[in-house]
Amino acid sequence: MSKNDDNSTQSALLDAAEALVAERGVDGTSVRAVTAAAGANLAAVSYHFGSKHGLVAAVIGRRVEPMNRERLEMLDAAEAAAGDAPAPVEAVVRAFVAPALRMGASDSPEHLLFKRCMARVFSDLSTEIQELVRGQFAEVAERFPRALFRALPDLSREVVLWRFHFMLGTVIHLAL
Repeated sequence: MSKNDDNSTQSALLDAAEALVAERGVDGTSVRAVTAAAGANLAAVSYHFGSKHGLVAAVIGRRVEPMNRERLEMLDAAEAAAGDAPAPVEAVVRAFVAPALRMGASDSPEHLLFKRCMARVFSDLSTEIQELVRGQFAEVAERFPRALFRALPDLSREVVLWRFHFMLGTVIHLAL
């Protein structure tokens, strides 16, 4: 099998899994259904992703990673521009919100499908899926509150964390 065949099989599996998770949720999506929809061998999921969990992580990661990378680049730029001072709250909030809202405003077929997929994933209460989602956002969830703590020194950590939590919920609501 050539490298291009590997990549096309991997892409077909990701596309099929994203569509099925958007339609059925994670629990309602079997590896067998994904491979059938992708026209791939049943062993292809294990070969490319290790497991169904790895496949779901890759489905989420291929869209979330670029968004989070943009968020972190914007935060880095805001912090660099501020020098030794904290980055302004507005710049921190913009860095967190703007990339997600851009993706949410997109009406491209892949973004519309991904929004449906993420709505299913965010509503999944299983510990395994919630840990997977937390892992995808770990660096963002660490860096942004830390920047807000610096920018808002008169507020308690608890208040800043609650405000960040509400901002996160609002972004999810608006982007999906």
